[in-house]
Amino acid sequence: NAALHYSKSLTLVRLNDKEQAANEIEKAANMAKNNSYFWYLNGVLQEEFSVDKAVKSFEQAYLISGAPEQLYAVCDIYIRYDNPKTDECLTELEKVAPSYVIDQLKQKRALTSAKPKS
Repeated sequence: NAALHYSKSLTLVRLNDKEQAANEIEKAANMAKNNSYFWYLNGVLQEEFSVDKAVKSFEQAYLISGAPEQLYAVCDIYIRYDNPKTDECLTELEKVAPSYVIDQLKQKRALTSAKPKS
């Protein structure tokens, strides 16, 4: 049951076992395929272990919900990892988000791209 895996994931986060928490929320998201919140949480928890899984989870959350906050999460992770779809994402977000939100993301992008690659 997806709710059980979700609850287990929250408990594991509190116990600071983030890798197991990520595994559990991934199970919950896959069981409750249309639950955008589970996909969003999966993105948050997966980022530390697999950026690719995190990106796909944030994208899935947005595809399900169409919610601006989910699109923001997609654009944010795109910026932080220099995803080639960043400009496209920001263009979409500009249609639904206040200009100050877009400005903040663009500033973050400028700071991210100014950092030397290690």
